[in-house]
Order: sequence, then C-alpha cells, then structure tokens
Amino acid sequence: MLNRNPSENILIADTAKLIANSTAEVVYSDSRLSQQSSAVIHSLQHSGLRPVAQAYLRVRLANSNIERFLCLMDAIELLLRLSVFLLLTTLWTQKEYDPELEKKLCRATLGGWLEVLRQLLQKPVSPFGETLAAAWNEPLFTTAKQLISEINETGLMTWKNPARTWLAWLDWFVFLRNKTRGHGLVDDNVIGNLWHLLHETFLDLARNFDILTIKGKFVASDGREVKGWTRFCKKYKFTEKISVNDEKLKRLFFEHEMQSSQRLCLHPFVLLYEESVLVWNSRKMIKKDTIYANSAEYINYNTGNIDMLFTGDAAFHALWENQEVETV
Repeated sequence: MLNRNPSENILIADTAKLIANSTAEVVYSDSRLSQQSSAVIHSLQHSGLRPVAQAYLRVRLANSNIERFLCLMDAIELLLRLSVFLLLTTLWTQKEYDPELEKKLCRATLGGWLEVLRQLLQKPVSPFGETLAAAWNEPLFTTAKQLISEINETGLMTWKNPARTWLAWLDWFVFLRNKTRGHGLVDDNVIGNLWHLLHETFLDLARNFDILTIKGKFVASDGREVKGWTRFCKKYKFTEKISVNDEKLKRLFFEHEMQSSQRLCLHPFVLLYEESVLVWNSRKMIKKDTIYANSAEYINYNTGNIDMLFTGDAAFHALWENQEVETV
C-alpha cells in the first residue's frame, strides 16, 4: 500500500463519505417513488428529451440536499421554457407573429415567462399545441399539493391560494423560486428532506408532459437524434465571440408522433454544440463596446453553466424565419 500524507487520507475519506451519502440519499428517494415514477426515470435516461434528461441527471449527481433541491427547480423551470418555445414557434409556422411576446421573453424573470406561457396557451394552433395546453390544465397530482402544504409548515413561505391545475401551481412555484434561488435563502435546516417531495413532483410533471419530455425528440440538422442523458459530454469553453448562426452550432428540430410529417425548428432558442444542448435564457442588450454586445444567455443543462452567444440586434423571429418548418 502506498504511504500517503495524513491530510491526503483525510481528503480521500471525506470524498468517499460524500459519495456514499449522496448515493444513499438518491437511493432512499427512489425507494419512495411509485412504479410509474420509477418508469419515468428509465425513460428519461434512455429516450428523454436531452436537456430535460440532463437537467434531471444533475439532480442525481448532486452532492447535497440543497443542490438537489435547486437542480430540481431548474428542471421544472426548463419544462416551462420548452413549452413556450414550442408553442411560440408553432404560432410562427402559422404566420402569426406578435413582437410584444418576444419583448417579454427578453426579460429573465420566471414570472415573465409564465405570463407569456399563459398568453400562448389561449391560442394553440395545432393538435400538438392543444395537447400541451391540456396538459398544463390537468388537475394537480397529490404530491404537488402535499409539497405546498409541507413548505407552508416550514414557515419559509405561506401560500393560501389553492392550486387546482399545473398551470395554477406554477404561480406557487414562481413564488418559491423567488424565495429561495432568487433571494439566496436556502437553508438546509428548512429545506431538509423536502427535496424528496420536489423530486416526486418533478417526475409527476415529466409523466404528465410525456408528450414533451419522453415522446418528443430533438433531431439535429446533421440528422442525429439527440435524446437521453449522457455523462460523457466534453467540457468546453468558448474563447471567442460565437454567433448563434456559427457552423459549430447545429440546429435542432422537434419531432412528435402528432406531427410526424414535420420537424419544428427551434433555432435560435435551442442549439446543439457537440453533445450539449444549449437553451436560451434571456437576451442581453449590453453596451456596444463590450464583447457581449447584442448577445443572449444560453444555459447548458449538462453543467448548469451559462454561455453567451452573439445574436446581433435582429429580432428572434427574424433569426428563426430563415429556418422555417422543414418537411421530412
């Protein structure tokens, strides 16, 4: 056996303990799940929509209850964003363009995204859009109601408005996010084991929205299907100003059995760089003399990191127009 410095032995022991504790927490959380929720995990791993699957993998690899809680919030927020992108681009394929909606999306607030989602849900223009709208108006599952009740009991926040649908539940979720991630007030003594309920709630959401999370798929402009989670995404760092139209970035098209004859282009909202899917977060109109002038933030859900990509001063609809819906 190699002789090590005592401090190295302590570090190795602490690391092993951390891994063991993290694994035990996830195993315990899995043991609480219904058979249906467990099946969702398997589906996300092998055939889930890539950014959703990667966002969920980050939950499973997290090192603490707080980190798991925050990663789950990111994954839920992602479902809201993807719904907006799909409903919005579906509208655009019908030649309906509302510049005011795009202005609202330039804001980074989750409440702003929810406002846009509500507007889009009022005018679904395709069978897929109608099904997605119906999913948001489905009655809440028991776990989501229980989560509201238990967080009320912690004193972290009080929510008295009864949420009967997933769409109404999002109002509560926005309030929760603002109280925790938004204001940096996440105490392990308060959150404690609440991540287990949030875990179950996310899987319920993923199951309720299987039209998006599991049955939908991304196809890259080079023909590759981009699905499931992977632990082998190469780390990268853009060392220069990259445009959303750069050849390094592949376009992504959304396919679903309800619209099997078409691919819905999600450029520039969702992009593929190697194995990493980058999801638009917000538009940044920064001063022209800075490197990130007229850029947009993109979230890499493999890592949770932010990438800045150049968009110019064109409206997102203009960037999308040239990509249109591609017929298979």
